[in-house]
Amino acid sequence: MRSRFIALAASVLALASCADHPQLPATPAEMRVSAASASNGVVQSINGNADIQAPEGLRRMEIHARKSADGTVSGRFFLKQRWGDEDTYEADVVCFTIVGNRAYVGGVLTKVNGVPYEEYASFRLVMVDNGEGASAAPDQSSQAFSFQQPGQPQLFCSNASLVLPMYDLVRGNLQIRP
Repeated sequence: MRSRFIALAASVLALASCADHPQLPATPAEMRVSAASASNGVVQSINGNADIQAPEGLRRMEIHARKSADGTVSGRFFLKQRWGDEDTYEADVVCFTIVGNRAYVGGVLTKVNGVPYEEYASFRLVMVDNGEGASAAPDQSSQAFSFQQPGQPQLFCSNASLVLPMYDLVRGNLQIRP
């Protein structure tokens, strides 16, 4: 028993001396969270960025959305289009449905060019995660199409079947986790 105590004490002292050692990197906060608590009840997620070459020009999109076990959806969507006047859009993701490797996403516009957007406007978007690695086909995304009536994003997400023109990503990666 005494030898176990001495070994434990020596280990604690060794760890304590390492903690003050300046050349050792600090452990990222994400690494200190257990796998069970890291999910926080998230059952599905969509994350990534997507650059597509639409007919009008380059569109750069970023999305971070998650769905909890109780069905609650939270997330943000960002869009920058690079033609004519360069415009940026920000939106809250209010719903999404994942079917296989395809995500149907609906949201409500909150800002245009950094200024709060006061009128109601929503969007619909389809994204496809084709896997990882050199042999995988490129991920794909539609453009973000807008509509003005409240409730339309939820209708789009619940139908999860609308076919929109899809574009291969010219840069970026999507992670769709069903």
